[in-house]
Amino acid sequence: MQVLFKQGFLFLCGIFFLSISIPPSIQAQWYGAVYHAVLAGPGIEDAILFSAEFDTSYQFSALAIGKRFYEYSENLVLELEGQVVKHFGDQTHIEWNGVFILRWMTFPWDQYVNTTFAFGEGLSYASKTPNIEQLHNENVSHLLNYLLIELTVEIPQMPNFSFITRVHHRSGAYGLFHGVKGASNGVGLGIRYDF
Repeated sequence: MQVLFKQGFLFLCGIFFLSISIPPSIQAQWYGAVYHAVLAGPGIEDAILFSAEFDTSYQFSALAIGKRFYEYSENLVLELEGQVVKHFGDQTHIEWNGVFILRWMTFPWDQYVNTTFAFGEGLSYASKTPNIEQLHNENVSHLLNYLLIELTVEIPQMPNFSFITRVHHRSGAYGLFHGVKGASNGVGLGIRYDF
């Protein structure tokens, strides 16, 4: 277990050093987020629509640290994020994710409640092959594609804090990763702090 935590620490350090190497002209703010999720089998569309068959015996908690590194416009920014995920219940492994995120910043109701929407693409590595993925798929792999979809809602009177809901998706990208066709989805709730 100690080796896994060291690997996670090194992974987050790698994300940190990658982000500070970005030229100062486009550096911006850091953020941290924690969230807890329940897992379901493959089918990201079911997770997005909250119609998936979620299994509470598969849950995880995640710590994410990221940085906005480019502002394309007042509407769209790019972020780089690293995550360490601890699974509980019928699987107890550690997962590391690195992801590039596009975040839409403006909505018509922002004067009432500031809201953002994000989509991310990256890589996910599980320290052990996840049990829930073995149940639903013929092929499995430690290393898979990673997608996230996130909605944030700023907490009134606390502008640095936001509630988040996030879809956390591991997949083989239609067989691109070791012939894996599907994998797993988590839907979680948490909090984000911008600093």
